[in-house]
Amino acid sequence: MARLPISREPVRAGGGRDRVGTARSFLGTAFSCLCVMSSLAQDLFGPLGRDYCVYFYYLTIISFIFFLIAAVHAVSAMLTSKAAWWPLLMGLVGPFLLYFNNRLLYGMCIQ
Repeated sequence: MARLPISREPVRAGGGRDRVGTARSFLGTAFSCLCVMSSLAQDLFGPLGRDYCVYFYYLTIISFIFFLIAAVHAVSAMLTSKAAWWPLLMGLVGPFLLYFNNRLLYGMCIQ
């Protein structure tokens, strides 16, 4: 069985670079990729400016209109038919919570 000679030189990996140089190159590339991803995440999920508070204002108005429509429908259904009033009142909870949530977010946004 032939023995392979043991060398004390750094092991070369592709292109004449040693393993340390290859690892540094990989880490540098990974770090720059991470910086780009961090910037992209900040752009996609970071806080918006105060100019976007008007979005919550418009949603508050639209959700209040839906709440009024649901309230008028519930009251008219209670007065004109002998329908159970509990499901009609439960139908008002969703539109009210939508209105309240948007109003709360708008109030927090302008502060």
